[in-house]
This record gives sequence, structure tokens and C-alpha cells, in this order.
Amino acid sequence: MGIDMKCTSSAASFLVYRIKQQNMTRKSHPHWKAIQTNMAEPALESWIRMDFPTLLNEILAEKFREKHLLVLQSLTNALRIQDYRDRSEDEAFRSLMKILSKLSEEIQAADGEVEELILQLTAACFRAQRNGCVQCARNQSLLRSLGAIDLSIRILDMLQKLKSENTDYVFEALRCGVQFIGNLAVDNQFCKDDIWTLIFPDLLLALLCVDDERAVGYSSMVLHTCLDEHKVERLAHPGNIHLALKVMELCRTQSELDWTVLIATQHFLKSSVLVKNMYAGMSHQERCEC
Repeated sequence: MGIDMKCTSSAASFLVYRIKQQNMTRKSHPHWKAIQTNMAEPALESWIRMDFPTLLNEILAEKFREKHLLVLQSLTNALRIQDYRDRSEDEAFRSLMKILSKLSEEIQAADGEVEELILQLTAACFRAQRNGCVQCARNQSLLRSLGAIDLSIRILDMLQKLKSENTDYVFEALRCGVQFIGNLAVDNQFCKDDIWTLIFPDLLLALLCVDDERAVGYSSMVLHTCLDEHKVERLAHPGNIHLALKVMELCRTQSELDWTVLIATQHFLKSSVLVKNMYAGMSHQERCEC
């Protein structure tokens, strides 16, 4: 049985009302501004003197140790500097990928109880890669060609399934990994499409459901960055509508997440089919709460 146009009108109205309810002063976000920590930029010359490819290869040759965090943190700091990002060596990223692959094997072999150090090193690798992608199409393309998207998403899938006592370290690695794939996607259609293919719909929904508000926020930014008219059409399919409904649930329950509201207004409202299907999939109470 079809849904008449009154339902469509009501569905649009509930989203518009949601925006007015927010009393937002938010500015429109045309795309995700790449994430990196705000810190004073250290002197470029000090980082150039560090032989990161050699230091990273030394990590690969040893059993993982706490001192390795210092090397990864130094690389992360160096990659905050635009000039350094632009001239960074391909070999450093190749070695970084090998380290992340080795960490992935450690996570998989741990059978649910991953050591704190492994989680810390995983987060550190993601941070370095995250910073390396900021306003640097060359590094985005290099990391994509090295298989960073597939490897990172496999790690994210393992992390979000972990039932570990080291919850804080798990969430830290999860946040950094999601930030990384988000930075990869900024202004890079190839990366957007690759990421979407691997996370839609199941992993994306799982990331929006994790018990960590910051990870959910970063995941909603990834969704916003990747969305386009064609992908919204896929969301409208009956088998995928649960993902759109989760976004609307977050609009209702976590009002501080600007990105879910932007997803609804900038993408969902433009698809009458999606709006009708979401409206039909909501309970009476959920409609009243919107």
C-alpha cells in the first residue's frame, strides 16, 4: 500500500521542525574540514633531521615496545606542518602501513583482550596517517594505493567488536581510525567511493552505535563527507533504511551532534522517497519526538 503525499509533507515538516527546535547558529559545512590537533608548529628543520623511514623500519624489526610510541608521536607532530607533509617521503608511509598491518595481526590474534600498548600504537599510527592527509592530495592518493583504506576499515571493524577491559584505549584507537578515513575522503572522490563500498551499510551503522560520543560524532562526519545523491538513493532502499533511521535517532537523542542534523537537512530532505520511507519506518512516538 502506497503512502500518500500528506505523509510526505508530514515527513518533511518533522525534519524542518527539528531544525527550528535546535535554534541553531551553525554555519553550513560544505565538506569536512580535515581534522588535526591545534598545536604550535615546531621548526621544520628539526623534523627534517629525523630519518623516519629508518626509525619506522627499526620498529618493524623489533617486538613492539613503549619507546616506539615516541617515534610515532614525533612523526605525527612533523606531519602537522604543511611543508613537511608536502615533502614527506613515500617510504615513511610504506613503513607506517607495514607497522599498522603488523598491529592488525596482533589485534586479530589477541582473541578479544588486546594489550594496551597495541591499542596505543594503533591509535598513534592512525594519528600520523590522519595528519599526513590534511590538505595533501598526494598523500591521500599514496595511502589509497598502499591499501590503507581496506586495512584501516578491517581494523575498525575488529575494534568496534572488542569487549575489552581497556575500553578507553579501544575508543581512542577507534576515534583516530575514523578520523583518518574521514581525512582521506576530504575532496577525494576515489577515496570516498572506496570507503563507502567497505563501510556501507553494516559497519557504518555499527560505528554510529558505539558507546562513545566522540567516535559517533566522527563517524557521522564520515557519512556526511561521503554522501551524494546516488548514495542517498541507496539509503532509501528498504534494506538500508535502518541506517537513515539511526541518523534521525541521533538527531533526537544527541542534539549536540551537528553533523547528523546537517545530514538530514542537506541530504535526506532532498529525497522524497527517503523521507517517505523514514516516516513509514518510525513509530508514532518517534514521529512525535522529532
